Amino acid sequence: MAYAERVFRVVVDGQSTAAVAVSHLQAKRRNVVVTNGGELARACIGLTDDVLSGKLSYADSPNEDLSRAVDGARRRSVGDAGGYAWDRRDAAVAISPLVAASLAHYGAVCHGRRQSSRITRPHVTRS
Repeated sequence: MAYAERVFRVVVDGQSTAAVAVSHLQAKRRNVVVTNGGELARACIGLTDDVLSGKLSYADSPNEDLSRAVDGARRRSVGDAGGYAWDRRDAAVAISPLVAASLAHYGAVCHGRRQSSRITRPHVTRS
């Protein structure tokens, strides 16, 4: 039960079918972050940037769901500023693992536990 004391955020795309679960999660007192289109675009771009820069890598599941999602996804424009979200190239390919990874990364980076800003001062003893 080491995890019982931790606070986990659940990040949900507000435009997805998963959004129906938000009220149920909130009723169970879960910490839910609901993204809008701009935040989803930042999630997709952030994941892409961190993977391409080598800051982030992944170990796929034994059935390679994430790799198949990456191979079967394409970028869909969001807004006018160059943002994008994931879209399917082929209706037979599930991109939900890639969307989930993007939202999880966004949640960790933008809504994760902040580093302490306390300044540690040296302890001075007088003799």
